[in-house]
Amino acid sequence: MNSREWAIITWFSIIILWCLLSNNLRQTVLNFIKSIFRLVTEPVFCLIIAYQIIIITGIFLFIMKYNLTFWIVKDYCIVFFTTVIIFLGESQSKNFLLALFNSVGMGALFQFFISTYTFSYWTELFLIFAIAFLLLVIAVSKSQSSILGKIFDHILLATYAVILVFVVVHLYQDIFDMWNLNYWMEYFVEPISWLVNFPLIMIAIPLYQYDRLDNIRTIRKTPFSLFKHTFLFELGLVLNSWLKFTHIRRLIVNVQQGGAYQAKLQIYIKDNVTYRQVKQIKTIYKYMLAPAKDFKNKKKIIPIRIECRYESTRQLIDIPYEISNLKRMYK
Repeated sequence: MNSREWAIITWFSIIILWCLLSNNLRQTVLNFIKSIFRLVTEPVFCLIIAYQIIIITGIFLFIMKYNLTFWIVKDYCIVFFTTVIIFLGESQSKNFLLALFNSVGMGALFQFFISTYTFSYWTELFLIFAIAFLLLVIAVSKSQSSILGKIFDHILLATYAVILVFVVVHLYQDIFDMWNLNYWMEYFVEPISWLVNFPLIMIAIPLYQYDRLDNIRTIRKTPFSLFKHTFLFELGLVLNSWLKFTHIRRLIVNVQQGGAYQAKLQIYIKDNVTYRQVKQIKTIYKYMLAPAKDFKNKKKIIPIRIECRYESTRQLIDIPYEISNLKRMYK
């Protein structure tokens, strides 16, 4: 760990200790810790943690095989908890590729140099406090249109300039070390972190949705049941993905959502539809193969019920699809 990381840990420790010693803040901190503990014991997070244990075990084996520093594990954990975990449940493959490219872009390269060349521990301790104080003063002053904000803004820019000069000087001194692969090890941690978590990212959306849907089913929600539902969903999605490339959606006139979690779909279809086409339409929506524009706020959902109806008469076509083990009150 470098001096900046130790300085950040020091400030966090001071803040936590201050909160625990304060009568007004102690209970708030304890309640927050309890909330975090309850959150990580949820089945969905148990699966995420289990996956991370597998990844970290692999990293340890890689480190021991090639005699690398164990601080790589720390770098991986920082990337996962500050970027990857926020990404889960909200993103698609195209966003994943963008995040992967950004992790090796100029911004990531600049951040790598900034974090590689740090001042002494005491200097970093002061700098972190000073920058945080300046940012706070600038934010307050700008809301009040104060001249003080502009002064502190220039002081902050001057501070960043000093840090940049410090980095450039050390880059020049270490120019020959840059040809060594070990020099770039920390730089590659972030893109590798994205790559090893790609399977988790791909199943995150159905994983989170089944975690929510299992609350309205008669079965007991466990990590195993959650994994089983997610696996079967992903398998069905792969086997039926060819439906995305058909013209079957031309038969659909309108899609309406309602019920629990807005997960009940009523699909109105042209009158000349066949029963085979109706089954294909239900499959498209069952596995979220329909485009996002078909859903409210463009957020795809795993449906708990799908009803296909004729456009003209509004009568049901075929038996509605319904998710298994659904509680009667949600049917």
